[in-house]
Amino acid sequence: MKLEELQVYSLSMEMGEEIWVIVKEWDYFVRDTVGKQLVRAVDSIAANLSEANYAPNEMRCKLQPITAKQITSVYPQDIISWSN
Repeated sequence: MKLEELQVYSLSMEMGEEIWVIVKEWDYFVRDTVGKQLVRAVDSIAANLSEANYAPNEMRCKLQPITAKQITSVYPQDIISWSN
Protein backbone atom coordinates (compact mmCIF):
# COMPACT_ATOMS: atom_id res chain seq x y z
CA MET A 1 0.00 0.00 0.00
CA LYS A 2 1.29 3.43 -0.90
CA LEU A 3 1.70 6.07 1.78
CA GLU A 4 -0.74 8.40 0.05
CA GLU A 5 -3.42 5.68 0.24
CA LEU A 6 -3.33 5.54 4.05
CA GLN A 7 -6.26 7.41 5.55
CA VAL A 8 -4.26 8.39 8.64
CA TYR A 9 -1.57 9.96 6.43
CA SER A 10 -4.12 11.91 4.39
CA LEU A 11 -5.81 13.17 7.54
CA SER A 12 -2.49 14.20 9.08
CA MET A 13 -1.62 16.17 5.93
CA GLU A 14 -5.02 17.90 5.95
CA MET A 15 -4.68 18.67 9.65
CA GLY A 16 -1.21 20.14 9.07
CA GLU A 17 -2.49 22.43 6.35
CA GLU A 18 -5.45 23.52 8.47
CA ILE A 19 -3.25 24.28 11.49
CA TRP A 20 -0.99 26.49 9.35
CA VAL A 21 -4.01 28.52 8.22
CA ILE A 22 -5.32 28.87 11.78
CA VAL A 23 -1.99 29.74 13.43
CA LYS A 24 -1.19 32.34 10.75
CA GLU A 25 -4.13 34.39 12.02
CA TRP A 26 -3.01 34.50 15.66
CA ASP A 27 -1.30 37.56 17.12
CA TYR A 28 2.50 37.55 17.32
CA PHE A 29 2.98 36.41 20.92
CA VAL A 30 0.59 33.44 20.74
CA ARG A 31 1.88 32.45 17.31
CA ASP A 32 5.49 32.67 18.49
CA THR A 33 4.96 30.62 21.66
CA VAL A 34 2.15 28.12 21.19
CA GLY A 35 1.74 28.38 17.43
CA LYS A 36 5.27 27.31 16.50
CA GLN A 37 5.07 24.31 18.81
CA LEU A 38 1.67 23.29 17.48
CA VAL A 39 2.75 23.57 13.85
CA ARG A 40 5.90 21.52 14.46
CA ALA A 41 3.97 18.85 16.36
CA VAL A 42 1.28 18.49 13.72
CA ASP A 43 3.78 18.53 10.85
CA SER A 44 5.75 15.75 12.53
CA ILE A 45 2.78 13.37 12.41
CA ALA A 46 2.89 13.05 8.61
CA ALA A 47 6.70 13.10 8.67
CA ASN A 48 6.84 10.22 11.15
CA LEU A 49 4.33 8.19 9.15
CA SER A 50 6.38 8.79 6.04
CA GLU A 51 9.61 7.72 7.75
CA ALA A 52 7.98 4.56 9.08
CA ASN A 53 6.55 3.74 5.67
CA TYR A 54 9.86 4.05 3.84
CA ALA A 55 12.05 2.40 6.47
CA PRO A 56 13.64 -0.90 5.47
CA ASN A 57 11.50 -3.87 6.49
CA GLU A 58 13.89 -4.95 9.25
CA MET A 59 13.70 -1.46 10.80
CA ARG A 60 10.00 -0.85 10.26
CA CYS A 61 8.16 -0.23 13.50
CA LYS A 62 4.73 -1.61 14.21
CA LEU A 63 2.31 1.29 14.03
CA GLN A 64 -0.60 1.09 16.40
CA PRO A 65 -3.85 1.02 14.43
CA ILE A 66 -5.66 4.34 14.65
CA THR A 67 -9.04 5.24 13.30
CA ALA A 68 -10.13 8.40 11.56
CA LYS A 69 -12.57 8.93 14.42
CA GLN A 70 -9.69 9.13 16.91
CA ILE A 71 -7.94 11.79 14.85
CA THR A 72 -11.03 13.81 14.04
CA SER A 73 -12.11 13.77 17.69
CA VAL A 74 -9.57 16.56 18.32
CA TYR A 75 -9.59 18.12 14.86
CA PRO A 76 -10.43 20.81 14.00
CA GLN A 77 -13.20 21.88 16.38
CA ASP A 78 -11.02 22.13 19.49
CA ILE A 79 -8.19 23.86 17.65
CA ILE A 80 -10.45 26.36 15.94
CA SER A 81 -11.87 27.39 19.32
CA TRP A 82 -8.33 28.38 20.45
CA SER A 83 -8.12 30.97 17.71
CA ASN A 84 -11.29 32.80 18.76
